[in-house]
Amino acid sequence: MSTFKPNDKVVCIDATPIPIGAPNNNYQDFEFPNGYIEEGTIYNVEDVVAVRQSGESLYITGPSVLLNNQHIPWNGQRFRKVERNKEKAEQKAALSPQLCEYCVLDTLAVVELWEFFSGKAQGIN
Repeated sequence: MSTFKPNDKVVCIDATPIPIGAPNNNYQDFEFPNGYIEEGTIYNVEDVVAVRQSGESLYITGPSVLLNNQHIPWNGQRFRKVERNKEKAEQKAALSPQLCEYCVLDTLAVVELWEFFSGKAQGIN
């Protein structure tokens, strides 16, 4: 099952300067002609490829990776998909009734605690 697809928006979550999924190479073996990825920055996925050693790998708009003068993709573990606003709104709408119920119960519990400790609970003088 693929996590990413072309035109997805992804955010970099791991910009450590170590090779991920390239066990036979050192950082010095790579070139970054358009600069290096930055944590927290959002990128557009141009293509997704399966790489045996590391799973999904991404070609993104912007920073590229060269290994022995060949363009190679970024390891997909360095990114996560950016949730779209519609998806976030749907998640919030689904949680809203549960949150309201929790707030009512939480408020009731605080009131009952206050009554108990202030001596105003039923049966306490």
